[in-house]
Amino acid sequence: LAVAAAAASTRLGARAIFYYALIPAVIATLRLVLWDAWRGGWHTGGYHILGLQLTPWTLLMLGAGVSWLVLAMLRAREPSGRTPPVMGVMAMILFMRAGVHPASAYESLFGWWFLWALAPGVARSRLPRLRLIYATVIGAVLCSGLWAVLFLPDGTRHAAPLLLQPGLITGLVLAAQWSIVARWLHADQMPASTWRSAIAAALVVFFLSTSLEAARVVQRVSDDPAARGAGVSLWWGVFAAVLLIAGFWRRSSPFRWGGLVLLGVTSLKLVIIDLASVPMLWRTISFLALGLLMIAVPVAYARLAKREEANAAAPGEGPPTPDSESADPTGNSPHARNPADSNHRDQPPHSS
Repeated sequence: LAVAAAAASTRLGARAIFYYALIPAVIATLRLVLWDAWRGGWHTGGYHILGLQLTPWTLLMLGAGVSWLVLAMLRAREPSGRTPPVMGVMAMILFMRAGVHPASAYESLFGWWFLWALAPGVARSRLPRLRLIYATVIGAVLCSGLWAVLFLPDGTRHAAPLLLQPGLITGLVLAAQWSIVARWLHADQMPASTWRSAIAAALVVFFLSTSLEAARVVQRVSDDPAARGAGVSLWWGVFAAVLLIAGFWRRSSPFRWGGLVLLGVTSLKLVIIDLASVPMLWRTISFLALGLLMIAVPVAYARLAKREEANAAAPGEGPPTPDSESADPTGNSPHARNPADSNHRDQPPHSS
């Protein structure tokens, strides 16, 4: 009924009918999400496919998502329509919510959300008036929340083989999702702060997922709590070094600052927490090594920064000067006169 009323309002040019059509759509959506999902009988039975429990309620939710998407497309036909992006986000959320079931596997549920979160970004060029890039960003945020709730609590206690923990794999997928979102934001000429935030989110997810896996690997190798903490600190130091190298390679100051901050946090963790129960001899050796590292990093950073500034200020890379523009490859100015030509021009003309 809502879609039919919206189509009639678009054909007749009556905007009031369209807003009237939103009333049954909102009522039906609220009933599906708040009542039928928990108290109705539509959420029982069904089929278990690829780790997802699909029930009649799933089909109703997918139908509601399609209805909201059609409403957004109908509304987008008007040049002044501002509600299509909101309706597009509503459709994506309903599609993602359709896969939620207590019997669904966590990995399958994350994959379901991941696909529906990327779908608006893939279709954004075909439906430009819906501005689906906003739905893509919101979908990535929702996937990040789902990943944090499902996989972070048991990140180190999972019995999966090494490097095959579901939290690590889904975390890498989520980091790739944020990278794709950052590329799409940059391609759509969104503000620089948006795609830079997406890159930061990708790095944070990658850092968290790999840190949990590093802790799990060290836990398999050694039972010493100090060794576990030192292993995680070692990975943090490697990650900080990679950020510093990437910052100098890409000439990105946020990467460099992030690497320096992470290196400082790693040093504090190593001194205050990891070395608290270590014997005095090993603690002294660790402090000496850490001190040498803290001295070497600023020196190397200062030299690389000075070299970068020198390369940026090199004459060959800067704008051409007037002297360089007027000089020929031999080093002579094209405006300088040849002495022979000067003598020839200074001679009086021959009389006929």
